Amino acid sequence: MTVRFGSVSVAGLGVLAAVLLAGCAGEGTVTARGAGAAGGSGPVPPSELVSAEGACGDAAAEGSAPGKLDFGLTECEVVRLAGPFDRVEIGDAQGVRVVTMVSTAGARPGIYRFEAGRLKSVEGAPEPEKKKGKPAPRH
Repeated sequence: MTVRFGSVSVAGLGVLAAVLLAGCAGEGTVTARGAGAAGGSGPVPPSELVSAEGACGDAAAEGSAPGKLDFGLTECEVVRLAGPFDRVEIGDAQGVRVVTMVSTAGARPGIYRFEAGRLKSVEGAPEPEKKKGKPAPRH
């Protein structure tokens, strides 16, 4: 049973309160705001976040790669699963950590996008850039 006050339900207020309180998860962690992801949800510890060079801080977790690529995996779980990335971009969108990692080679080339430390989307690998200039002379 859902109780309504005007156009707002009690269940809706509960979800709103959970989202607002999730922002208070504690210093040093990133809170996933999109709960319900297949791979995981909740705070992501700093050891599971990549650096600008694409490195993970926790060398002890090297062997703990998940069995398959799935949404909700942490940044470092994806690095352990897919291998090193060619480019890593780290930014901030309205207070939420956003990361884009690009791989053009390896076992799983593609563009991987993360929000709050968790995988949100994967796109196919970009086409390699063609060299511009004169063609090589033929002999």
